[in-house]
Amino acid sequence: MVIIQFQLQRNEVIALVNLLNRLSESVKFVHETGSSSQEIIKQQSFSTLQKGAS
Repeated sequence: MVIIQFQLQRNEVIALVNLLNRLSESVKFVHETGSSSQEIIKQQSFSTLQKGAS
């Protein structure tokens, strides 16, 4: 068993927490808007196919 000790300074801990918060918000945003953006892409593809057929 290997034990690794980290000694972070206060600013590094704050930066890490901020990073995790931003990552969490980004994942939440992608999850919430992912399905709606897929629908927009499908609609645009469908309208492009219709224009090409006419």
